[in-house]
Amino acid sequence: MKRIFFPLLWVAILAIATGMWVKSSPPIAAAPAAPPRAAGFKITFGVKNRNHGRVWSGGVRNAAQIGSIRGWHFGADDSVVPSDRWNITLSMVGGDVAAKAVILDLVSAEERPVTVFTRYGDFSFVPANIPYGPKRSTCSAVT
Repeated sequence: MKRIFFPLLWVAILAIATGMWVKSSPPIAAAPAAPPRAAGFKITFGVKNRNHGRVWSGGVRNAAQIGSIRGWHFGADDSVVPSDRWNITLSMVGGDVAAKAVILDLVSAEERPVTVFTRYGDFSFVPANIPYGPKRSTCSAVT
C-alpha cells in the first residue's frame, strides 16, 4: 500500500504545483496589430503619346498622402522634387521614345482619392478601387 500511496502523493503534489504556476504566470500579450498596409502605384508617362522632348512635370495635390516618390527609367535631366513633385522629359533611347514613370508610395487611407496634376491636366484615382496587378489607364496619356 505504501508503495502506491507515496508515488500517487508526489504526482498529486506535482499536479497542484504545476496548476498554481500556470495560474500565476503573466498572460502572453497578443501580437501587436499590423500597421496599415501601404499602397504603391507606378504612374507611367509616354505610353500612348511618345513625343521626344515632351515634358511631364507634375505632382500630387496633397503631399500628406505620399510617403515617397521614386523615379522609374529616369534620365540625367529628370528629377523628383521633394516631397510631392517631379520633372520628366521623354527622350529617344535606341531610336524610340522610352516611357518613364514615377512610383508613389501612399500613406493615406486606400479609400481616399489621390489627385495627380500634370501640365496637360489633372486626374484622380481611388487606390481601393484599383485591383492588384493589371494595368489601368487613368487618362488618355497616362497608365
